[in-house]
Formats: sequence, C-alpha cells, structure tokens
Amino acid sequence: MRIFIDLHALASFDLDQLQKAFDQHITIDDTDPGTAALVQSGVVNLAASATSVQFPFGSVTSASLLVIVADQEVLVQLDSNTAPSVPVRPVPAALAAAVTSVYQRATQPGLVVWRGKVTSLFLSNPNVSVVAQAFVAVVGNAT
Repeated sequence: MRIFIDLHALASFDLDQLQKAFDQHITIDDTDPGTAALVQSGVVNLAASATSVQFPFGSVTSASLLVIVADQEVLVQLDSNTAPSVPVRPVPAALAAAVTSVYQRATQPGLVVWRGKVTSLFLSNPNVSVVAQAFVAVVGNAT
C-alpha cells in the first residue's frame, strides 16, 4: 500500500507573497509493500442537528491516517463520543470586489489530514436546518 500526500500551506500578508507568515511544503510518502493496509472511505450525510454519528471503520481496527473533506461545517471527535469536538469548517467564497485568486470565487472545503492512531471517529452536524456532508477516509491495518 502506498499513501502519498503533497501539501503546500502558505500564509502571506500581501498579494505578491513577499511578506510570509509561514510557508510549509510537506510531502508524505508512506510505502510499505509488506503491509496489507486496509482502507475504508465514503461520504457521510449528517441530518440537521445530528450528534455523535460513528463513521464505520469496516475491517480497519486502528487507522494510521485519517482524511476528512467537509462541504459544510461538521464537528469531529476522535476515539470517543465524549472527546472534545473539533470543528471542521469550509472557507466561504469572497465578495467579488475582494477576490484576488480564482480559488476564492467558490467556497473551499474544510480539510483534515491526521497522521496518528485513531480507533474511532464520531461526526456531528451543528446546523439545525441543513444536512451536512463530508468525505471520510481511514487507512490502517486489521489486528
């Protein structure tokens, strides 16, 4: 199984990207041909006000990589439905007059890439009137 992630995070105070708050480029390439990695992924639909909906890990008993892409705000709890909730929020589109990039013309999804042991995942929808949707993927091994 090969897991490859290439992430570039840049925060700049100016349009020319000269005054950088930070500039991080991270490449992750986990290749282990001797490991029979298992993957469970899918889109989760959360009804309005849904709380602590467990994502089914399937045959993955312990995940070493978690990816969440949220089109609406969702709350995430790792390893327990009593753990603190972490909000995953999309970035809204900018007003036309403030657009400085083609990416700002549309809402950008909320993103979580987590490397570390995760044994369960719970999702909640804080919105009382809108169904929330998120893509979730876990990669790990069966024990």
